[in-house]
Parts: sequence; C-alpha cells; structure tokens
Amino acid sequence: MFFCCRSLTAITMLLALTLMPGCGRKTALVPPQKLVPVAISDLRYFLDESGVSLKWTYPVKMENGDELLAIESFEVLRAEIPEEEYCEGCPVRFEKQVLIDGGLLPASGESRTAVYKEADLRDGYRYQYKVRSRAGRWYPSNDSNIISFTWRSPSNESLRTMESAVGHR
Repeated sequence: MFFCCRSLTAITMLLALTLMPGCGRKTALVPPQKLVPVAISDLRYFLDESGVSLKWTYPVKMENGDELLAIESFEVLRAEIPEEEYCEGCPVRFEKQVLIDGGLLPASGESRTAVYKEADLRDGYRYQYKVRSRAGRWYPSNDSNIISFTWRSPSNESLRTMESAVGHR
C-alpha cells in the first residue's frame, strides 16, 4: 500500500509539472532576422614574421535592414590542413573557435574595424578562416567570406608581408 501511494504521488507530481504553464511573461514573437547582423563580407588577412592578422569591418545593419547599435561578440573559426592533404573545393572542417568581445558602433556612422592576431601557425599548413558576429547571445550572423593561405615560417622563406584579396564565401 505504501508503494502504491508513493507511485501515485510521483505520477501526480509529474503530471502537475508537465501541465503547468511556463514561467515569465509573454511577449510578441521576434523574427530571427531582426536579431541577426548582416554577414561580414570584407574579411582580409596580413602575414608577417610573427603570424597572421585578420581584419574586418563591424556590420552596421541587421538582416532585416534595421540599424545595428552594437556587436556583442565575434566568433573566429579556423581550419588547419596539411598542405599535402588540401583539396580545392572539398568540404573544410572549421575546428578552432575563438570568441572576441564586440562593442558599440560609432554614433557618427563611421566604420569600426576589428582585428584578431594569431601566431600559433605551423609551417606547411594551409589555414582558412571565417568570422561570424553576434548582436545577441543566440543568433550568429551567416559566415563571412573565407580567407585562405599556406604558412611558411620566415626561417624557410624570406620575410614577407602580404595582403589578401577578399576571399570567397
């Protein structure tokens, strides 16, 4: 009898929890494109003896055309492929992800540039990078253009500084 009462109590509590209304207040639904920044289209890179510097301009609009006041963060994604295994047009797995704080956009309408530097590069590897921005926690933008280069350490090759053309999407 004791077992039967415990089972009945547990079932009653489970039903009560699943049938309870949600907590918080109800508000109008917000379409996701109203929360998503436009994808970055000007990702570029610069190489020097210490590694790579990525640069891009902060987006100023949302997908729906609304003005953007701030970027919460950027996600920098990297693929690292041994040069001998690289295949043009083959799918690439972006593994490394770095989060960079964003910030307010200038009220004057001027552009703002973000920079990410990385020195942890291996000789003879092809690197590909792309960036996403976030205006809020849950909604990242679409991927930026992808930039790609093969790293040759300065000890193996004369010192060089290169600027990429804007890559492909």
